[in-house]
Amino acid sequence: MLAKAVALLVIATASASASPYMDEYVRLGLQQNSEIQQQRLQYAESRSAVTEARANLLPSLSLESRYSDFHGNMLNVGDLINPAYAALNQLTGTSRFPTSLDLTIPQKQQTTLRLTQPLFEPRALYNFRIRRYLRDLESARLKTSERSLVRDIKTAYLGYAKSVRVVELYDQTISVLEENVRVSQKLVDNQKATLDVLYRAKAELNDLKQKRSEAELQRSDAARYFNFLLKRSLDAPILLDVDSAIGAIEVPGVDSALARGLAHRDELHQLTYGLRAASNSIKLNNAAFYPTLSVALDYGYQGNDYRFDRDDDLTTVSLVATWNLFNGGRDAARRQQAVLESERLRLQQDEVRRQIEMQIRQTYDAVLVARQSVSTAADRLTSAQRSFELVSRRFAEGMAPQVEFLDARANLTSAGINQILTTYDFAVRYAQLEQAAALVDLQTITADQDK
Repeated sequence: MLAKAVALLVIATASASASPYMDEYVRLGLQQNSEIQQQRLQYAESRSAVTEARANLLPSLSLESRYSDFHGNMLNVGDLINPAYAALNQLTGTSRFPTSLDLTIPQKQQTTLRLTQPLFEPRALYNFRIRRYLRDLESARLKTSERSLVRDIKTAYLGYAKSVRVVELYDQTISVLEENVRVSQKLVDNQKATLDVLYRAKAELNDLKQKRSEAELQRSDAARYFNFLLKRSLDAPILLDVDSAIGAIEVPGVDSALARGLAHRDELHQLTYGLRAASNSIKLNNAAFYPTLSVALDYGYQGNDYRFDRDDDLTTVSLVATWNLFNGGRDAARRQQAVLESERLRLQQDEVRRQIEMQIRQTYDAVLVARQSVSTAADRLTSAQRSFELVSRRFAEGMAPQVEFLDARANLTSAGINQILTTYDFAVRYAQLEQAAALVDLQTITADQDK
């Protein structure tokens, strides 16, 4: 009975090829995880910053209005013109020329629409490019976190499934030991065995019950951590795939894993975009020494009273140039900082590339060792099953002592647990390799979320 139960558990953990529940939990985690949601907000902010930077290159339209109340000695052009007009009227004997002009400069009100378009503004252009690369950097940083979360969710899910299978195996074993206690009690009652046989049977049963309680605690802790990652209720039920989320995993070659990882690891993409941003930062600070040129078109009204008619409107076109000749060396210092930042990122890029290559090789070797352990554990379980079957048959016929039966049972249980642990550990190692070599296609997962 115990051998059959162990065999069924092993088949469940190693024979199927799909894991729909685990995949769905991965999608759910990418949607609901708090850290990922925060990073998505940061990415949205970086996209908004790109829109803001682009706006600095586009025309701007503003309404400007001014009204001034003057006191004191202000320049009034009428004071200069009125005497001249009065003299002309006297000479001509007419009153054709006004002598009460009130032309204060500046005039009391001016209301205009101003259209401004930068013509040559290199700092705005380089700032726009920097913002784009920083947006791409945030996107790569988000993908890095998503890959780590996928690994963590799969690891937590497999850890929970592993603890469930161990508890199930203990339950099957407890039923065998309970039957052994019942048989031992009957033998003692019929004076066919001494009390030490009964005490040994009970001790074995109590020892296994204690181990089962510890395994159940591990199962509860694993469930709470898994639900925490998915931002669900800590006591939410977890559905297990029939195949326990472990299929026939095909491990790629090491060269393929290295090529994939070095081409798709988003940590390297972050540094690439950081270098491009730093390069444009150098250009931006160089551009501080260049002049800027823009054109402005104003149309509106001015006068001492608010009158909006053809006699009071005005149109002006202005070409505005500015050139920063000296600002205490701030621009040169900023340029030097950008150069140093670019050098630092270039060194860091080489270091991160080497770290990623080392990580891929280490996780790949761990996967190979774990896969070999699964094969070894299967052989060990097969031997323990056969040994237990033989000893059980001999024990039932009274040809084997109880201690031999219990030892065979303990070996079978240990082999069954070892098989479960090595099988799930192999799946966990492979999840780590998926993250290290960027084997998971995040676009496929996010596309499934949008459906």
